[in-house]
Amino acid sequence: TKYSKNVSEVRTRDNVSIPFEMGSYGIGISRVVGALIERFHDSKGIVWPREVAPFDVYLAGVGLHDERVRTQAEEVYKTLQLGCVEVLFDDRVDCGMGHKLSDADLVGCPVIVIVGKKTLEGDIEVRARATGAVSFVPLAGLTAFVQGKEAV
Repeated sequence: TKYSKNVSEVRTRDNVSIPFEMGSYGIGISRVVGALIERFHDSKGIVWPREVAPFDVYLAGVGLHDERVRTQAEEVYKTLQLGCVEVLFDDRVDCGMGHKLSDADLVGCPVIVIVGKKTLEGDIEVRARATGAVSFVPLAGLTAFVQGKEAV
């Protein structure tokens, strides 16, 4: 009766007035998150299913102290956002590629996009978190690729 005591009483078959009783057996959001992480993880961290991932893409900008790399990373970020892709942009300057990729695996976004000096010359590197598959995609087709089934 903790939550129902303010509700009027009910009558039994014998016309006796008794307090209204209720039960609550819900599953809260915090329990859902815990269950998902328990089910969808590997030795590196969380592997969010696309349907419930807090972000679609982890964008790792590597070597952002180089203005050309920073400009390209920001262009990739804006392009994905314009395509309604939720992006977590790792724009830390004082952090190397190994650390950023380790963090990307730990966070577990379904798709990891890497922008660095190598991508200035050509396509953008895209990794599927669940499978580890690596693809190289032109910026013009990046949003469609990330949203499609090919990326995971």
